[in-house]
Amino acid sequence: GVEPWRFLVWDRTRDAKGFEQAFDCLSAGNKLWVKNAPLLLLSIASPDPLSGGRPNRYTQHDTGMASLSLALQAVALGLVAHQMAGFDAEKVRAAFGIPADCTPLAMIAVGYQASPDVLDEETKKKELTPRSRKPLAERFFEGGWGRPVEL
Repeated sequence: GVEPWRFLVWDRTRDAKGFEQAFDCLSAGNKLWVKNAPLLLLSIASPDPLSGGRPNRYTQHDTGMASLSLALQAVALGLVAHQMAGFDAEKVRAAFGIPADCTPLAMIAVGYQASPDVLDEETKKKELTPRSRKPLAERFFEGGWGRPVEL
């Protein structure tokens, strides 16, 4: 099967310089969330073709699924994985030699869950605020677009 995902991995202990370069590509807000994480990863979609050389329109979906599998495995090991869209894709591409035909999708911090007390007050408030989601009826349709599924 085609596996169009790639991951760059930076370990704070084994490669402090590379880790700092990757960390520097994060948005300011994300730096606050993951400043103590021991690992950073970058998920990358590669344009691997399907059999017969056909274009693969599923590369980003498949890379997202691989990232989800990584996050679930982290939880199974007692870790957390925090996926982030807030990073400079061109900066990370240039710093680490990512080919032009590959698409950096998300930075992922992996580590043990820290206490909210290590966060600044604004970030701590965000962390402790209960999350809300849109109603399922706005996202799941039955039999046609815009027809909410009955649960």
